Amino acid sequence: MFKDKLTNNKFIVSLLINLTFLFLALLFCDMKYEVSDDFIMDAILSGALGHNYNEHLLFSNILYGYLLKFLYSITEKISWYFVFQVVICFVSLTSLCYIVLKRNNSLIGLIFCLIFVSFFSDDLYILVQFTKTATVATCAGGSMFLYAIFYSEKKRTHMIIGALLTLLGSMVRFQCIFIVLIFLFIVFIKYAFTIKEFNSHFFIKNLLYCIILFISVLCVMGVDKIIWNNSPSYKQYRELNELRASVTDIKTYDYSSYASFFESKGLDEIDFHMIESWNLLDQNIYTPEILTNYSTIKKEVHKNYILSIKHLISSFRDRNYQSYTVVWGLILMMFILLFIDPHKFICMIPDFIIAGFLLVYFLYIE
Repeated sequence: MFKDKLTNNKFIVSLLINLTFLFLALLFCDMKYEVSDDFIMDAILSGALGHNYNEHLLFSNILYGYLLKFLYSITEKISWYFVFQVVICFVSLTSLCYIVLKRNNSLIGLIFCLIFVSFFSDDLYILVQFTKTATVATCAGGSMFLYAIFYSEKKRTHMIIGALLTLLGSMVRFQCIFIVLIFLFIVFIKYAFTIKEFNSHFFIKNLLYCIILFISVLCVMGVDKIIWNNSPSYKQYRELNELRASVTDIKTYDYSSYASFFESKGLDEIDFHMIESWNLLDQNIYTPEILTNYSTIKKEVHKNYILSIKHLISSFRDRNYQSYTVVWGLILMMFILLFIDPHKFICMIPDFIIAGFLLVYFLYIE
């Protein structure tokens, strides 16, 4: 009887699956930051680059910084920046597994959860990276929110959990919401037009719920901007980083693509490499105006390259998708669904096609 209650409690099953994989990651894996951005923000927050804890996390919402700063005030023996990201990933994966278990029969749900967590969690836990954390949190939060307004028996509880997780993900990195938003929109449309209780009032009410959540995310972002702008020194610091990102985060081609611009400014290839490596030793030469103009030129050059089919094919090849464990996880889940429930697989073919088009689109706008 206890066994039946345990297996019927989707939350407990989801929790146990994710606790198991988190425990295995903690026990056997070397968990660390994937990129230097996290290391720098962790150092800023913990006071390693100053005299006190500092909530001004360059890529994250300052409200998130205040939350982590508060945790450091409780105890400084825990690396809260790192630990909190792991906690966010754990809660996000648990939430997604819960939805999968609730929306599918026990066998399919359990198989999919095990495959999903085994193929996806390692990339989140072993190589911690704030962009991935923000994306999975926003995705899980948005999915939970949509599940709540359309299907959940515990509507209010699940709406609150989904909204908080979405807001938290947007605070870790706001831009990630635009990656997830289009997928959540597709899920919203699918839920709205396949649910038995569909009517115009039901549709408008749920749409308003989603709009309110999105406005809440924008408000949180607005508060972040207001706080940053009220501190002149930090405002300049952030503006300089935005300028840096507009130069160094765009794909660079060979010097000949930009030679005419540099020559018109009395600069040469050495200056090109200095700017690309962000070694601005002479501020009188590498002025904000020069950097802004160069950023504009880079965007134009990049746009001309990505308009070609050859570029898209090259991007697919260079990314080496066949080496991604998550790709094989998705393929495995597709084949299992095909054999276990062919009807459901056929119904999901439009979803697979849309996902493929979106992948091409994201490569195009990169």
